[in-house]
Amino acid sequence: MKKTIFITGGTGFIGEKALLHLQHENDVEVFALARSEKSMAKIKAYGATPVPGDMKNPGEWQNQAAKADIVIHVAQPETFGKRVTKATAKKYEADRLVMDHNLFEALFKEHKTKLVYVAGNSYYGETGNGEPKDENMKPCPTGFGPYITKAVGNTESLHGPGRDVIVAFPGSVYGRGSWFKEYFLDPVSSGKPVMQLSGPSHWISPIHVDDCGKALVHLALRVSAGIKNERFFLVDDKPVTYEDLAKGLAKILNKPVKIKTIPGFLLALFAGQIVRSYMETDSKYSNKKLKRTGFEFTFPTIEKGLESFFSK
Repeated sequence: MKKTIFITGGTGFIGEKALLHLQHENDVEVFALARSEKSMAKIKAYGATPVPGDMKNPGEWQNQAAKADIVIHVAQPETFGKRVTKATAKKYEADRLVMDHNLFEALFKEHKTKLVYVAGNSYYGETGNGEPKDENMKPCPTGFGPYITKAVGNTESLHGPGRDVIVAFPGSVYGRGSWFKEYFLDPVSSGKPVMQLSGPSHWISPIHVDDCGKALVHLALRVSAGIKNERFFLVDDKPVTYEDLAKGLAKILNKPVKIKTIPGFLLALFAGQIVRSYMETDSKYSNKKLKRTGFEFTFPTIEKGLESFFSK
């Protein structure tokens, strides 16, 4: 008998890659939440069934979610492409809690359901610049981290008999979209400088967007939370600095490396305090726990991942 999967955010930056990998799975029937006709068409193109609805509002979509054997919750309020202030982050927190509430209200009512919930590495935040830390580290939230802490707590409180909960913490997800395109790909491609904070270049733990979607499907279908909540960092094998990222991209594009440093207060003025917080953070996380589950990366390092965007 086929397992039914309900995915939220299936047409977003990460969710679309999860849909792509689900398309190649046998014995699953996939339903995906859609807010527009365009989203519905894209979902159908991946062989999934669109479910009309908006997570901010209760509706018939909740009935489909309640019937699912597995729920992959990727959706979150939109913040990309604008200045991210603390006020923006507080609204993000409030909207996210409403979306989660509407989903969780529907889950676990009819039969056993597994939930894979996508949070973000900012929940853990600062690691220092030493060895990569695992999921047992004490969180030191930065960026949006303080504004997703309550959401993570609410999610993990759902775990219990018939309630299998896994929380995924993707690192810096890069691809032809999101922050990577705006802050690195576009400026390097056009010969413009990449902006960085003055002082030493900070560390990030990247993951290719395709591997991120692939990992969510792996956690959903092949990993059990057992008798407790499980947390997983979704990051590749090697943390890199922002400067490493700029240099690696410039090398592939055969462009000169141009880096413009700016003080923190100017970055906050230009992009918002939340972005400044991210760029002031060293985020070095370990993927050892994920790899112990048998997950294999298609792009285990940023070098391999960057090459994928330009290979013929």
